[in-house]
Amino acid sequence: MSLLNGAHMTAFPKVAKLVREKGGDDILLVGGGIIPDDDKPRLEKLGISGNYGPGTPLRTIIEHVEKIVRERDSSRSRKS
Repeated sequence: MSLLNGAHMTAFPKVAKLVREKGGDDILLVGGGIIPDDDKPRLEKLGISGNYGPGTPLRTIIEHVEKIVRERDSSRSRKS
């Protein structure tokens, strides 16, 4: 999800809630936009990771997604 209008603390949690209500617990939610540093931990607690600002290299975001997917796969393997 990406917003540049500063509505991240309203829109991101609402989207996260709707995704979870529809059974999307396994969907990775990554945030981006104009997000003050003080808001990032609050978004992380809501399950919205990354929270990258403008100008973040695409490679950084890709590496973040890959890392989370690897961690989830590893966690699932241990449970089996």
